[in-house]
Amino acid sequence: MNKLSGLAAAFALAFAAVFAAAPPAFAGTTYYKRAETDAPGAGLVYEKTERATDAGILYVYTLTADISDPYISARPIMSGKDWDLKETVTALANQSGAAAAVNGDFFGTAGKYSIPMGLTVSGGEILSLTENSNRDAGANASLVIDKDESPLISYISSKVSFFNNGQITLDVDNINIAGANLNYPTVITRAAMDDTKSLDARIPGIYKIVCQGEIITYISGEGESVAVPSDGFVVAMDTLTAERYLRYFAVGQRGVLGVSASVDMSGIESAITGGGKLLERGAIVSDGGEIPSGLNPRTAVGITADREKLILMAVDGRGASVGADREDLAALMLEYGAYEALAMDGGGSTAMAVRKTGADSAALVNKPSDGAERPVINALGIFVNAPVGPMTRLVVSPWVKDAIRGNAVGLTVYGADAYNRRIEAPVSDIRLSSDGGGFDGNWFIPDKTGKAVITAEYAGITAQAEVFVYEAAGLTPSSGELRLGAGQSAAFSVWARTTDNQLVPVSPECRVVPEWLGTVSDGTFTAAAKANGYIECRSGGAVCYIRVTADISPRVVTSFEGRPGVAAIAYPEGAAAADYAPWAAEGQTALRLSYAFPASGGTQAAYAVFDPPITIAPRTSALSVQANGVGSGLWLRGRISDADGREYTLDFARTLDWTGYRLCTAAVPAGAKFPIKIERIYVVSLGTAEPVSGAVLIDVITGVFDDTPPADVPDAAAFYDIYGGATGEWAFSAAPQSAYGYSASVYGQTLFITLDTSRGGLTETYAPQWRWLSSGLAASSAKNVVITAPLPPSAFARSAEADLLRKLLSDVRRQGRNVYYVVAGATGVSVLDGVRYITLADGHTARFAYYGNDLKYALE
Repeated sequence: MNKLSGLAAAFALAFAAVFAAAPPAFAGTTYYKRAETDAPGAGLVYEKTERATDAGILYVYTLTADISDPYISARPIMSGKDWDLKETVTALANQSGAAAAVNGDFFGTAGKYSIPMGLTVSGGEILSLTENSNRDAGANASLVIDKDESPLISYISSKVSFFNNGQITLDVDNINIAGANLNYPTVITRAAMDDTKSLDARIPGIYKIVCQGEIITYISGEGESVAVPSDGFVVAMDTLTAERYLRYFAVGQRGVLGVSASVDMSGIESAITGGGKLLERGAIVSDGGEIPSGLNPRTAVGITADREKLILMAVDGRGASVGADREDLAALMLEYGAYEALAMDGGGSTAMAVRKTGADSAALVNKPSDGAERPVINALGIFVNAPVGPMTRLVVSPWVKDAIRGNAVGLTVYGADAYNRRIEAPVSDIRLSSDGGGFDGNWFIPDKTGKAVITAEYAGITAQAEVFVYEAAGLTPSSGELRLGAGQSAAFSVWARTTDNQLVPVSPECRVVPEWLGTVSDGTFTAAAKANGYIECRSGGAVCYIRVTADISPRVVTSFEGRPGVAAIAYPEGAAAADYAPWAAEGQTALRLSYAFPASGGTQAAYAVFDPPITIAPRTSALSVQANGVGSGLWLRGRISDADGREYTLDFARTLDWTGYRLCTAAVPAGAKFPIKIERIYVVSLGTAEPVSGAVLIDVITGVFDDTPPADVPDAAAFYDIYGGATGEWAFSAAPQSAYGYSASVYGQTLFITLDTSRGGLTETYAPQWRWLSSGLAASSAKNVVITAPLPPSAFARSAEADLLRKLLSDVRRQGRNVYYVVAGATGVSVLDGVRYITLADGHTARFAYYGNDLKYALE
């Protein structure tokens, strides 16, 4: 237990009580929760939960930090590149070396620079302070950690004053706050910057009063950079303020900074401001403080009742996750053990970064609603400052979670101390064992299907990891053909297709036919000769072939020296012209396409139409043009037609934002039948506020040709479908659900479940089904699970709910149980993560037969 300091004494009663009963659950009732946890060091626990609630799917991320541990601390972090510069939470965490971080204070979203709206303290120094915070009422609470590392949450009001010879001659509102401008005078200390060079570079016309040892030692000229004294401060002001007040100041006068606040500022070690309070003395605070309403992404920070742990939380919203309102966020904080809590900035700013076990840096763990991390003004970081200690655990990490029997799986094995500091263990001294295969150095060779447990042991310390092993039924390459020229290289991958119809990456043995055609190394083929052939890939008893065409060469289609016939068309209005000009990329002549587009919010185009079209007879995989966009910013496209009269559009360049010639390439669609014809090349404007006109230059159309017939490739063994021909004594049949409602029953080694998804999913129809389904699956030990429902997950109204249901069923499958999901549709089977999704047309059924405790089936 931390010692209670004088600063926290007034809040002692708030932490004295303990819970007499379990805290209430998330306000929008949770019916199913799937958790992924990680302990990235002693005193740190990270958890991600995906929840099925009556409001929809909710993603919650928490990091619990034991700050009673002398090696774990919390403090705010700001950009180390420039003061008041906004950066992402992940960048802030990794710049500072934080083990985890969440976004902090509110700020202005416009521009690269902004200001925090409240108090920021680190290492006992004020990083930022604005007296506007909580001037009138408690709106923005702060997390405060005192010198004895005791945390509290309080509304703090403050006032900043600058006394000139004992008089307040100039009102200053802020400490170390400049942002994008200096509308109000601000005090700058060494906690922010050593000198004002970067500030002067971005905000022109600043005047400064330099105070050192409570004496004004210098008054700058406009825009003049000054050093910030280590034993003083600088008062910075814009030109308008300087014109009104600077005449009242002179070198030699006394200049004193005064800071008064509702708490003893000298006792604060760290502080960061957010929004309103969520919890106070273990009870939900239902109003007050700045917390936007509605279901939104949220960030919160809490303190446990014993004041020994901090809880950082991020909740996703405005996307797959429905988000949380104030009451929801407070209830979630209670669920995770918070006794006091406040909301931080949320919405698009919500972000959490965590350095997980085995990682060298922190990474974003949630899904920001903007689609990417928003740069923020500051973050709350969790730091681990422990020295490297003795090894307390091993970490064994397979390179893949799914494997094929007989195909080697690489293992990373290392030691770690109590705080997750990596300690390398001698490979020769690590003992590896498994119930599912053998080892070759740090490679695991599975020899059985199903779940294989790998155990690592070193110096009396053990660790385990799991790999799920499948039988390969066939191999599938990433591409059935590689097309390249002699001396060129192309990468490819190979997957094994399992008897569960999954694709698992493998590292097959490959040979090139003929062998002088080229070489294969680490998944890359390099052509050594101008010829055609194939690559044979084998893994276990499965084989696949990749056709190789190494006779690809670029050749000029036209250089426009012969000036082929061309006309111009404008669409839908405006003007266009096509002619030839002497400003060529090669030779003497280039095609010039001129355009004049009126102001319009719609699409406009200027076409150069070839008459007759330019014909290309040999097989061509790509066409290139040399284009001089003259900085037009237009879209460069082309149109071709094939031997069957089908037309295709080619995209050469999305934006012609350069001047001078540049090569632009577009692929010829694989379905085009040769010969093909280039009918036109054109430029497109997607809208312009003002009339625009100009010209672009096109020169030297080049094709990538393959004139030789492809090599003969052997046929790979057909994929074995285990589902089509099960024979034996039929046990039962299953058909799509017709009577709505939830039910469950057990017959032999099979658990039968009926779900009602008729209104677009479990939640849309009746959310408690999530609880019944998850508890029923957990309570039953049946080897087989057959689920019938009106709609498949792919037809759910919420894709996030479909994803969570698939994960739940996949988890059941990875327990070694067979899972079948039967719905109405075009008769067929698809397999995802080992779960068989069976669709049956009207009048069709799936007939199941037992083979021992396993099931096989046929569709009828």
